[in-house]
Formats: sequence, C-alpha cells, structure tokens
Amino acid sequence: MIAVFVPIFKFPVSYTVLIGRRWSILEHLLLIKLAAEKMTVKQLALESGMPTRLVVEALINLMRAGWIEVRSQEDGNYFTATNVGIRRSVDDELPQASRHEIRWTAVCVERLSGAWFRANDLDVVHEKDIPEGAVVLESRTQTFNTQDARLRPLLYLKKDEFLQPEEPKFQPLSRRYARVLVSVEGRTNLPDGVPKILEQIIYDEVKPFIDVDDENSTDGGFSQRRQGIQCIIDDEAILVGGHDHLEAVRGALEDAGKYIAIHSCFLQPDVIDLIAPSLEAASRRNVRIDLLWGLSVDPEDVQARTPIVHFQKAIKNLSAKAQKQITLSELSTNSHSKIIIYDSRSRQDWMSIVGSCNFLSSRYDQFEISVQVQSTQLAQTLLGVLLSIQLPASGAWPAVSRRLNRYWNELREKKAEDVCVENANGQIQVLYDHDHYACLREARDQAVDRIWIGCDLFGLAADTSTLVPMAEASKSVQSVSLFYQRASKAIKEFGLRPEDICTRASDKIDIQQIASLHGKFILWDDDDIAITSFNWMSTTVVGARARGAEIGLRINREKIAETLKQKLSSMFCLGEERANTD
Repeated sequence: MIAVFVPIFKFPVSYTVLIGRRWSILEHLLLIKLAAEKMTVKQLALESGMPTRLVVEALINLMRAGWIEVRSQEDGNYFTATNVGIRRSVDDELPQASRHEIRWTAVCVERLSGAWFRANDLDVVHEKDIPEGAVVLESRTQTFNTQDARLRPLLYLKKDEFLQPEEPKFQPLSRRYARVLVSVEGRTNLPDGVPKILEQIIYDEVKPFIDVDDENSTDGGFSQRRQGIQCIIDDEAILVGGHDHLEAVRGALEDAGKYIAIHSCFLQPDVIDLIAPSLEAASRRNVRIDLLWGLSVDPEDVQARTPIVHFQKAIKNLSAKAQKQITLSELSTNSHSKIIIYDSRSRQDWMSIVGSCNFLSSRYDQFEISVQVQSTQLAQTLLGVLLSIQLPASGAWPAVSRRLNRYWNELREKKAEDVCVENANGQIQVLYDHDHYACLREARDQAVDRIWIGCDLFGLAADTSTLVPMAEASKSVQSVSLFYQRASKAIKEFGLRPEDICTRASDKIDIQQIASLHGKFILWDDDDIAITSFNWMSTTVVGARARGAEIGLRINREKIAETLKQKLSSMFCLGEERANTD
C-alpha cells in the first residue's frame, strides 16, 4: 500500500435550502372536505376512519396555515375552510409551509478527472505538509464546471429540506492536495461513487512505485470492488432493435403517473405521429411531459437536420390538452445522451431507459440497444444529469429546470428506501464522459474469453481510444470483435478503410460492418456489459462539450453478457467468423 498526493481545488460553497414539511394526504383530504361543508371533529373522524387525535393534529396544522377556522354554534363547534383554504383545496399538491435558509459547506474538485468530493471525505493537506520523497501527481486540468450534476448530492440536506432552484455560490478557491492510499490491487480509500477513470489514473501513476512483495501492500482494510446501484435486472430489461424501443417509448408514456422526461440528441417532426396516441393518453391523465434535445445539427448527416421550429409545429397538431402538458425545451443541452425517466404507475416506482436511441428523431428502423431499469436511486442520478445540462448560462431557471429540480428533491427523500433492493441480482454504475475510456480499459484487463464492441461510427478516434487497448487485450483474450455501421467523413476524406486501420493495430482483432447498427455497447466474458450513447470508435470527450455529453450504464449481473450476445446474434451474425476459426 502506498500514499499518493492528488492535486485538488478546495472552496467554500453556499446554497439555499427550503425547510419545511410536506402536507399529508389526510390533511389535504380534510381541507377538501371542509371546503365543501362545515363539520365537527367527530364527524371528520367517522368519515375518514382515522383516530380522533390524528384528525385533531391535522386540523391544528391547517389552522396554523390559515386555511381552516373554527366556528361555535349552539349545537357544537364546527370547522370550515377559509377563503384561502378553499382556493388551496383544488391544488394538485398543497404548498409547503416552509422557510429559506442559506447553508455553507466545503467541497473539492480533484484535478485529474474533475470529480467532486466533500472536503470532509478527503484527507486534505497543504503543499508544505507533503512529506519529502512522497508520490505527488501532476494536475491534468485547471478548470471545473460549477453546474456538474455530481455536485448536488454532496450538499448536506436533512429530512424535509430541499434544494432551491438556483445555483450554489462559490467562494475563492485554494489549491490543496488529497492524501490517497492505494493498495497493490488498485483499490483506494476514496469515498464511494468515485469515477472509474479517477481510480484508474491514480493506479496507473503509482503502479511503478508499488512493491508487490511488501507485506504492507495488502488491501489495507479497504472494501471490495465498489458497489454500484443495486437493482433487479431481468433479460427483458435489455432492449434490442427498433421495435423494442418504439414499444418502450409508447409504454413509458402510457405507464407514467405524473411526470416523464425524454432526452434525445436530435429532433424529427414525423416522430410525433408515431407516438401521438401515447402522448395524448398521457396528457389526458395530466402527466407533465418534458422533451429535451441536445444538438440541432449532426456533422455526419449528409442531409440538413430539420429545424427545431418544425418540431414545435408538429406538437401544435396535437390536442389543446396535449399542448398544455407537453413542454419542448427552448435550450439545447449540448448532450449526445439518450434518456427517458418516468414514474411508473404499474410498478409504483421510477423507471429509467438509457442507451443509443434518439427517441425524438429515430424512425425506429435501426438496430438500437438500451437498458430499462427500475430504481429510484438511478432515476434521481439521471434527473441530476438532465438538470445540470439543461441549465441556462445565466439568469432565471426555465420551467423545465425547475421541474427537474422538484422531482430530484422528491426522489432524494425516496431513494433511501431503494438502496437495499430485495432480491437484487445485479448492480449498475453510471458512466459519465471519460468513464467510457476507463470502461474500455477495464474490459481489456478483466476479459478472458471475449470482448465485443459495437457502435454507429468508425472514426479517426478509434485508433487511440479503442484499438490500442483492444490490441493489448487481443494478446490474451480469445476473441476480440468490433462492429460498426459506417465510416466517418474524416475516414473517407483520408481514403482510409476501417478494416485496414484495425488490421494495422492488430491482426487478431475481427471487425464487421453491420448495415443498420446504431446501438453502442461493449460486453466481455459472461457477466459484464455497458450500454451507452457513446460511439466507442469515433467520439472524443474533449473541448467545450457539456459535462454529461455522453451517458451510459455499466452493468454487472450473472450471464448478462451472454444474454446480450444471444439477442445480438439472433438479429445479426455477429462474431461468427472469429468463432469458427477458434
């Protein structure tokens, strides 16, 4: 075990919380009843079937809010709603009796991959306090994003406290170092939730300094490989093919209870016709539908992308009720991710769909791959991602952002019940941007029998991002196969062929072109897969792209890679050439 010093930014941050209690269903029902007629405590207890004491406590709370009053008459004391209470009684949700408070905490951003931590969770030291001869890592980044979705969960919130829809305010930063312990196996004492890319960077940097024969080079009491989000993942959770995705979108709209958010990289007006009945059905149930989009132009598309205004016109062809319930975001998220989040009536829980399908532009005739997961914890994480990439550069938050914030707060309370899922058979980790590179290297280091990687585009980035680790993997892994649909413009302009580039990297890597492949996936051996929006062989996560530009899920479950392999093979003859030669 070795101590390494990681450069960090540390700064105080203030944020505004709303402190208050939510009104109970009983209190809301009593208010509705008293808005209709005056009643005594005894009558209310009989009609509600609740104990008298519970009814009295609810009435006291309503009186404190000024929504009901008591009137004495000859035959007894009656309660009735005030004028304000009558107006409140028709609300879908009673406004909280609350107050605002400004909180302070200290957070850190490590300067290797840009991950956020609470200052209390790190062993923070000043540069002058670093021991002589210690391993000190050089910083790789000089900036950070204050709208990063990973900051929100670090802000301390108690029960009945909610983050206000405004950005935290940062004070001047200081440059410090975090003392991190690294075991010979590559485990660290960093808090749970640390990005894969960070642990990998640290381990790669300190590997030359670790003495594998040192008796102190053990795990040091660190936990086993970090746990992800525990959930139940059945074979039907893996969506393969255009038909599965169209049915999933329609099913999500028809199953949503009160809210659904759909993020698609692109928009195409004629998609509205495909899902119009489901949009109308959800709207009639008063489901709020937020449609978010990432890009207006696809640089690889030879045809000009339909302007956003045409999509708005398509929505106006729907009923007046649907137009009222549907909001098309005015702001681009600059994200390539594809996500659906909704509260399921049938499962009484939140559902998330993550993968390759542009739900609002796809004609559902391509070979897509996504995963559908029931998990409050995952839904809250993804809501935080959508919120962070949807925020305007400055000014007031739009209605879509405020709604995302409201449901994020709601799920924060609920997710505590979701952490230990009964009968959970797998775990999921969210892949942000650079985590995808770490996932490739994880497959390189862990795989024994096979690695399959598939995506839409094969571009110049494939040479370093994918082919280098896969060439190394092919030295020990029995079968390494790559699948793509088309070569990028840059490849064609240079007169190159993906097959030639692949052969130059390693003659042990098989590559196969699939005409309609749009899914982005990686699977290795039997139990590990990743499903994402990330084009493994063409995308580079650099420049001014939004944090959360690429989102995927890394899944571990017994035989899940075999399940995905069988679903892929049932549609295409994937990997057959290599299988026949082994």
